Amino acid sequence: MIDIKEKEDCCGCSTCENICPKKCISMKFDKEGFLYPYVDKENCINCMKCEKVCPVLEKKTAGNWKKGYVLRNKDKDILQSSASGGFFTPFAEAVIKAEGSVCGASFDDDWSIIHKLTKDIADLELMRGSKYVQSDMRNNYIEIRKKLVDGETVLFCGTPCQVQGLKKFLDSELLKNLITVDIVCKGVASPGYWKRYLEYHTQEQKSGIESINFRKKVRGYHSSDMAIDFLNGYHYRRSKTDIFMKSYISEICSRPSCYQCRFKDIDRCSDFTIFDAWSAGLLVEGLEDDDKGYTTVIAHNDRAVQLLNSLKDKYMIYPIDINQAVDLDGIMMKEQAIPNDHRKKFLEKAVNGDIAEAVKHYMPITITDRAAEKIKDVLYLAGLLDITKRYIKNFKNMIRRRQWQD
Repeated sequence: MIDIKEKEDCCGCSTCENICPKKCISMKFDKEGFLYPYVDKENCINCMKCEKVCPVLEKKTAGNWKKGYVLRNKDKDILQSSASGGFFTPFAEAVIKAEGSVCGASFDDDWSIIHKLTKDIADLELMRGSKYVQSDMRNNYIEIRKKLVDGETVLFCGTPCQVQGLKKFLDSELLKNLITVDIVCKGVASPGYWKRYLEYHTQEQKSGIESINFRKKVRGYHSSDMAIDFLNGYHYRRSKTDIFMKSYISEICSRPSCYQCRFKDIDRCSDFTIFDAWSAGLLVEGLEDDDKGYTTVIAHNDRAVQLLNSLKDKYMIYPIDINQAVDLDGIMMKEQAIPNDHRKKFLEKAVNGDIAEAVKHYMPITITDRAAEKIKDVLYLAGLLDITKRYIKNFKNMIRRRQWQD
């Protein structure tokens, strides 16, 4: 049976809970706000299915790179509401229109992050965009298997560990109708911390939430903000001084397994790997980065290449050097994040006590943070933010071009 002795050995994918024939495994939150499997040992029959499907206990399936691209969705509205280039939506719409189903990270009614399985195109709006919190998989693997058994096509988008967990959960003959997309990540933040963060804001505003966007592009792709719109009409927009995004970037709130991730590799078990194309202007000669966002896409097999070609009318697509793309923007495919020294104390205090005090003691918003936020506000209101970003970007690209050439 699954027996988690070290927190680093569980990625929280929920595959074991979904596979258990006696339903004696349940995912429960620990004091840091992460889900872990707990086994009802009295009802366990020691079938060992939970260990057989655990993606951490067995090396992932190696894949081969086929082709790499930088792309952008041609639909301006979808591009604007997407975190980067808007890769996900056309694929999802095509699958649903072909009577298939889509499973991706979405928001629940209380704005917690969940994986949702749907056949409704309207649900895709909440699936678009980055979500840096670990999603609750619930019983989606079971429901996906039912769809595949019935002959449906299913598109699944998630972290590499979630993709690997799903593929190990399914019988091999069912994989022919499954399309998988993994997102390059450096880690997933605590759902418990996310809950406290939302409570902090709703209590401050004395209002419920209308919408959330982790990376809203009002001030451009390279200056996106955490955006929360409240029912009372207040619009929260912050980046440098947002306590959640600063926590995430500071490596003080991610899952323990993310700092020893078994899936940090250039080979993937999915059909597609996607990540931000921050350096699109360097990857594609003559391409102007207009600060609206591009996505780097790696197609790992012939089927992936064919699927992308079938939707080429939906995208602006540019072939790229995959190695250069990984070195410039996808380094987290290979490198491990390093946890903040105060991570454990911070999460215990933030999740179980006073989040404001936790931030004050272990991750204070500095004068520099506030100054950078204020300067960005002033430049934006003065219409000078784009010019400033272009100057900084050109300078950085010059340095990076020299480093890559060396």
